Amino acid sequence: MTSGYLKLGNFYWKKGSRTLFIKNSDSVNDYFDATVLTQKQYDLLSCLITAYPATLTKEQIIEVVWKTKHISSESLPQLIIRTRQVLQDSKKEILINDPGIGYRLNFEREPATALATPLNQPACATVEQNTFDVAEEQAVNSDLFAGSTKRDKPWLLFLVLMLTGVTLFQVIRLSEAIHFKAAYESHADLAPYPYIIEKNNRTIVTIDNHECIYLKSQQLLRCQ
Repeated sequence: MTSGYLKLGNFYWKKGSRTLFIKNSDSVNDYFDATVLTQKQYDLLSCLITAYPATLTKEQIIEVVWKTKHISSESLPQLIIRTRQVLQDSKKEILINDPGIGYRLNFEREPATALATPLNQPACATVEQNTFDVAEEQAVNSDLFAGSTKRDKPWLLFLVLMLTGVTLFQVIRLSEAIHFKAAYESHADLAPYPYIIEKNNRTIVTIDNHECIYLKSQQLLRCQ
């Protein structure tokens, strides 16, 4: 949109760089690199600059920054909060929220040559900055995940206990089925006891040459 630098509150920034500058109080044209934006913070500022002066809806910002429409409901608010902290935008005068619509960026243009001699050259592609960015983004995601887990923990615990109980019950039933199947198969092929006769409406069982009367009603053998 412009080849010059942009003034965001106390900081100076140019699209294409992830470094924020502050002015050297001893020299009008000298600037110090103050901090480095994370990739998500850079993407947020870039899409708002591109859309200026229009206000972007939350859905439009999410699609540009996260490249998807499906994210945690806390992701965008957390990104806005952290970006405002970096910009020292406590009064919310840089990242402006238009209620019911979305967000827009408030800034001032600086001449293209204003930062011609920065004291510290931005190194937004260095390994150190990439490591810093990854670590911070992981910290944000970890915080969001932890918060979600704390809210869902009672339901998650109940679900785990229920599944554990069902699994244990099924294991016990399976063990019993295997045991009774083995017992049945071990007796299925046995020959019946040969020394049993029915005499005078009585069941007589001969055991070691002794006749015993089987009392069916009492399930008792009476031997003489």
